[in-house]
Amino acid sequence: MLAASFNITNNLRAHKTIGVLGAVGIGNGEFTVTGQLQTYFGDASVYNQILNNTQVSYDMRLGRKDGNRETLLFDFQRSSCRRAHPLSAARTRTS
Repeated sequence: MLAASFNITNNLRAHKTIGVLGAVGIGNGEFTVTGQLQTYFGDASVYNQILNNTQVSYDMRLGRKDGNRETLLFDFQRSSCRRAHPLSAARTRTS
């Protein structure tokens, strides 16, 4: 994994009424997660799964390496990838 970014939106809706300044309630919305992953694969099997829109899972931990603090675990189950943009071999060469 070279880089990862995620955008989480819960799409809440304000319930408004006449005579009240602001909302009288909040309605549930559709929870969506979008993101981008920049990866490097040793073989083409994972890349082919992305091209075929196969559902995959992705887990990510954020925390200190020594474990002295809390760690956040993000578990994206049944994810599907919609686009893949491979970099050219010349850009990724480490000669």
